[in-house]
Amino acid sequence: MLKADRLKEIERHLKEDGSIVVSKLSAQFSVSEETIRRDLDSLSQTLSFRRVHGGAYLLKGSDKEVPATLRETFFTAEKCLISQKAVGDISNGDTVMLDSSTTALFIARELFRQKKNVLLITNSQKIISEVPETGGVEAICIGGHLRKETWSFVGPAAFDALRGLAADMAFVSCTSIHPQFAMTDNNEGEAAIRRLMIERSGRSTLVIDHTKFEKPATHKICEFDELDEIILDSAVAEDLLEPIRQTGLGLHVCSDAKPEE
Repeated sequence: MLKADRLKEIERHLKEDGSIVVSKLSAQFSVSEETIRRDLDSLSQTLSFRRVHGGAYLLKGSDKEVPATLRETFFTAEKCLISQKAVGDISNGDTVMLDSSTTALFIARELFRQKKNVLLITNSQKIISEVPETGGVEAICIGGHLRKETWSFVGPAAFDALRGLAADMAFVSCTSIHPQFAMTDNNEGEAAIRRLMIERSGRSTLVIDHTKFEKPATHKICEFDELDEIILDSAVAEDLLEPIRQTGLGLHVCSDAKPEE
């Protein structure tokens, strides 16, 4: 395929799907990932989109969220380690709240793989769609406005439904974690749901990868003292972790060898 034809196809994918994954396009067109990245450089001269690790996506108004289809491809090995640690803390019979993050999706998949008997409460359409037909997992999906960027339910109806529920534990993520501003999120609706999950659970755990240690996002979720622990991967620099350690919050750093406690 000529470069001009390939650029037209990439542009079509971006406009129709809202995002592209470099590795998938590389396989589709039988070219290297570096070639696709150069194609994106060329397209950026005439088309407005945001480049991220492993792909690109079109911006939609003020919503800065990276689409879930892209985020699922990011740091999968790290998310697997985080999910194994998280599921190790879950017992049969527990009621567990999971947010709409891709890390929560990995936790759900690990729960399904281990065939634990739990009740899941989530605002994630993607998690609900993967609940096994057989086994001991039961699930409650709170309704509301479907946010397609994350395939999650947000808004007043979702908030009201969640307010009438309670759980033994919650696992939530965020857009950014910061020593001064704690947990923040790009989307107001997601921040409200995550904050309420923390409030409605006996134990709350933040699950994040190392990319979350950036400048604060717009909407506050909670302070560090409202959490019980943080599970994260080992690529976070120690100088970023030290202010969190000083809060006394439980901190579990996952590596290939063994989580650090």
